[in-house]
Amino acid sequence: MAGFTLVELVGVMVIIGILAIVALPRLTNTGAFDLRAGSDELAAMVRYAQKLAIAQQRPVYVNVDVTAGQACLNYAPIDFGGGGACSSGVQFVPAPSGSGRYLAPARAGRANLAAAPANSFAFTAIGAPTAGAVVLTLGAGSATRTVTVAPETGYVQVQ
Repeated sequence: MAGFTLVELVGVMVIIGILAIVALPRLTNTGAFDLRAGSDELAAMVRYAQKLAIAQQRPVYVNVDVTAGQACLNYAPIDFGGGGACSSGVQFVPAPSGSGRYLAPARAGRANLAAAPANSFAFTAIGAPTAGAVVLTLGAGSATRTVTVAPETGYVQVQ
C-alpha cells in the first residue's frame, strides 16, 4: 500500500502552520509597500517636472499640498494658504497620458507628506530647483521615506 504516514502528515501540517504564522503578518500589513510606492511615485513626478522644464525651456512648479497629502505639477505656484488646492490650480501640467492634470492623489503611502523649505518649488530651464535643496518627507506610521532634490543639479534621490 502506498501513502503517507500519520507522522509525515502531522509534520507537513506543522511546517505549513509555522509558515502561515510567519508569512501572514507580512502579507496583510502593506504599509511599507504603500510607503515605498508613494515615495517612488512622488520621485517620478519630480523627475518628470525637471525633464519637462528642460524640454520646454520654462519653469515647472512642483506644488505639495500637505493638508490633502497630494502633489501636482503646474506652470505657476499655488498659494495653499490662500485656499488654493492641487485640484483647482490654474496652468496645470497635463498628465503624461495626455488626459487631465498631472496629480499624485492622496493615498496610504503619502499619509503624512511634508515639504522643506517650501510647499512649492520650481525647476528652471536648466533643470535646477529654485529653492535650493528640497526635501519631501513621506510618513506612514513610524516609517518614513524622503525624496531629496539636489540644489544645483536637481538630482532626485529616494531614501
